Amino acid sequence: MEEGLNDHSDRIVAIETACTALQTENKKLRDKVDDLENRSRRSNLVGPKPAAETQTRTPNGLGCFSYSSTVKHRIITRKRHQLYFRGHKVFFHEDVRCADLGKRQAAFKEVKSLLYKKSVRFALIYPARLRVLHDGEILFFDTPGKAREFYDLHWGE
Repeated sequence: MEEGLNDHSDRIVAIETACTALQTENKKLRDKVDDLENRSRRSNLVGPKPAAETQTRTPNGLGCFSYSSTVKHRIITRKRHQLYFRGHKVFFHEDVRCADLGKRQAAFKEVKSLLYKKSVRFALIYPARLRVLHDGEILFFDTPGKAREFYDLHWGE
């Protein structure tokens, strides 16, 4: 009887170890899928109707096909402050997976409430970046930790 219990106990420990390893691997794979989905959605256009670009071929007026998407964005914004296509404004920005985006934006909630209480002007910029206006200077924070450090430095609690 005791021998059977020891055998079952050993099996349970082995199963728990395997389960922990699988959970760790699953998290890594989910993070990788999120990263790959976000990379595949970069350089999306917002503005023209979806059928507009398929009706006729758009001429190569940008002259930046050999550059990466971030370099294309910089070239376009330098050449024109507003880009129009058939009377509609066109904006370039990265498309980020919604599940990840919500978590990243929600992470700034505490810092935003602290800034609001101190009457500091701020905005959450797409996808998840905090812009703060302090003493006439505009500051950007990519992580809630850096924004909290800034808050503690100036208004410390």
